[in-house]
Amino acid sequence: MGLELNLGNYTDPSANYAWFGVYAIYMIIGAVALFICYKCTKERVVATAEQTANVKNLPTFSTSSDITVRWLFSACSLCWPLPSCSS
Repeated sequence: MGLELNLGNYTDPSANYAWFGVYAIYMIIGAVALFICYKCTKERVVATAEQTANVKNLPTFSTSSDITVRWLFSACSLCWPLPSCSS
């Protein structure tokens, strides 16, 4: 009962490159699909002069020392080397 497929022995050394071949085919199909979607998508968003005038900029480092301190703290804490676990 049910569907039985003869898939062969994929652990056999003669099937060395079977997985690579399958993934290579999927990679090519995916790359072609991505390229087609990229080339066929047309998105045209143009802001009017009125909309451009209403854009509010984020505060920069020169205007807000609080943002500067937070940014420096975050950058230093993320870039600080972690202590080694080996003794």
